[in-house]
Amino acid sequence: MKIHPPNDSTLSNKVFMVLIWLTVLWGAPTFAQAPEEAVDQNSAAPASSTTDEEISAPEVEAPENEALENEALEKEAPEEEAPPYSSRHARDSHLLAQANADEALWLDTPEGKMLALFRASESRVTKGTLVLLHAAEMPPGWPVPLENLRRNLPRYGWQTLAITLPEPEGITIPARELPVVAEAENNESQENSENQENNESEAVGEDPTPEANTDTEDQTAASSTDDAIATGDETPVTEEVRAPAITREELIAQRIQAALQFLAQNDVNNIALLVDNSSINPSMDALSIQAQIPAIRALILTNIQPQEALTPAQLTAAFSAPQLPVLDVFTGPNSEQQRSWRQRHRAQAMRNQIEVYQQFVMPSMQSIDINDAQSFWLDRIRGFLERHGKE
Repeated sequence: MKIHPPNDSTLSNKVFMVLIWLTVLWGAPTFAQAPEEAVDQNSAAPASSTTDEEISAPEVEAPENEALENEALEKEAPEEEAPPYSSRHARDSHLLAQANADEALWLDTPEGKMLALFRASESRVTKGTLVLLHAAEMPPGWPVPLENLRRNLPRYGWQTLAITLPEPEGITIPARELPVVAEAENNESQENSENQENNESEAVGEDPTPEANTDTEDQTAASSTDDAIATGDETPVTEEVRAPAITREELIAQRIQAALQFLAQNDVNNIALLVDNSSINPSMDALSIQAQIPAIRALILTNIQPQEALTPAQLTAAFSAPQLPVLDVFTGPNSEQQRSWRQRHRAQAMRNQIEVYQQFVMPSMQSIDINDAQSFWLDRIRGFLERHGKE
């Protein structure tokens, strides 16, 4: 086998190619690093300039932008709406008037509008009107017997006018008046306190002179102020004089007067009054002051609030009109306490010479259906009105 020697030109070419590749490989990191640094420098320059602009720009424009934003928020913010009703009672009255649009009346009183429910007669002849007064709740949340009368008496020729009275006020405890301390006692107590403070300061080792001077200055200023007030140099601060609140009796008188004026405007005769035991006295006082007792044909007293049992003095005032027929209604079980209660009412009615006085005991109020037009309770009240409530 014959071996040919290597060609010089071929060897040189190979060596040259190896050198070229080594050169390329050796310079590759340098060429690759240069663009990255350039890119970093180029990107860093605009970033720093942008950051400077962003920091410096808001410092000048921030107050104006905030003011504009606040104005926009004030314009967009909705105004606070006033409450639709001034009180819960006003809300209940308006809702009740909406539910009974055909019966609702708004009567004028010095204290504002008053809601009343008027149901006209449903017969050919109107025999009279029963005015229902109650001081517990708004109709139709009244006790069942009262609402039964209000709804069903018009079927038998008796109109009904229902109004509510203010609830009885609670027991008001008068404010205790503190005794006025004499000036001499004040001076003596001040001297004692000063001596005690001086003794304590001496025991501790402090100088009592500054405190004594301070107290002397305070006393001098106080005495000069008192002298100025006494001589009239300075006007003492006076409390604001508040308008006296209207009493329950005045409210009841206003509401009864508004109801009677409405009936007079509609030429209503034969008026009967139904009132509970907590409101009988202020109601009768209002009628007597307005000289309206002769216009009332009959009185139905419903003792449905046992916590407001009438005293002998209150019964004397309630039965002050001997010519006025009275139906005295009691509810609940026939207990010993109720029998004593009824006896007290009957005795006082006899002493006041009531010409027509009747008692009626209704065992249970819950057994009456509001819409029952033939209930025993309704027949009993209607019979009394037929005999004594009309001419």
